[in-house]
Amino acid sequence: MFGQLIDQTQSALAPGWVGSFIGLIGVGIAIITYVLSRKKKALSYTFEGERLLGLSTGSLPNDITVQYQNSNIPRLTRSTVYLWNSGQLTITRDHLAAADRPRLATGNDGRILAITVQRSSRPAIEFSIVVDPQRPNTAILDFAFLDAADGATIEVLHTSSISSVSFSGTILGMPRGVRNLGRTSPRPLKLPLNMPLPINILGSAIVLIGVVTAVAGFVAPEKAEMLVTFGMTTQATVFFMAVVYISMGGGLIYFFRKKYPKGLAIPENER
Repeated sequence: MFGQLIDQTQSALAPGWVGSFIGLIGVGIAIITYVLSRKKKALSYTFEGERLLGLSTGSLPNDITVQYQNSNIPRLTRSTVYLWNSGQLTITRDHLAAADRPRLATGNDGRILAITVQRSSRPAIEFSIVVDPQRPNTAILDFAFLDAADGATIEVLHTSSISSVSFSGTILGMPRGVRNLGRTSPRPLKLPLNMPLPINILGSAIVLIGVVTAVAGFVAPEKAEMLVTFGMTTQATVFFMAVVYISMGGGLIYFFRKKYPKGLAIPENER
């Protein structure tokens, strides 16, 4: 039995394309390792938001009035922003340009009503953010330093019609500015009986299918009934389908992951 398995393994590795495929994988791993090992300075953010009152296309109905500090507001939107040092190098207050301080901005059609730091990675970073008195839809941020993965979770209540935010300003060593990683991962998919299915579980299941397909193609593709049913009896085709499954599953896990550090997450009972 063991000898037969060795013979099958040697037969599988015999075709020339297998060596080329393994070589390409090695080159890919080398490139990824080089990119990940480079030390860089980076500040990133992701966000989520919801409209609490009003419509995105206009103000509240005439017979409904909502006030904030004795002033009528057309709508109320809440945006939660996760900002952190996504690089390897420390960012300090000395790196923040005095003439162009880093700042957060909501849409131009509204103003910030309240902004709070809900959570910071640790008190020592002295993270703070205040509304700019000259620009009501803008808030200026400040911190003593941010080591790798240091950051803060910011809640913004504003009247803009959109829940997304943007960052601008100049930070020494970061010519591209603060990176926008888009919205945080979506809510879990809903199955029958209202059972949630987290995206990472779905992605892991697809990756597992790809791994099983690869193993079946490596050991004995001609004996894998499922593969024969779909006409995949050659190892090249089987490995191609395995790569497709693994790539799809890995893509789901990567693109829909929680992009921010776990320490900045807000428990459901505190939302």
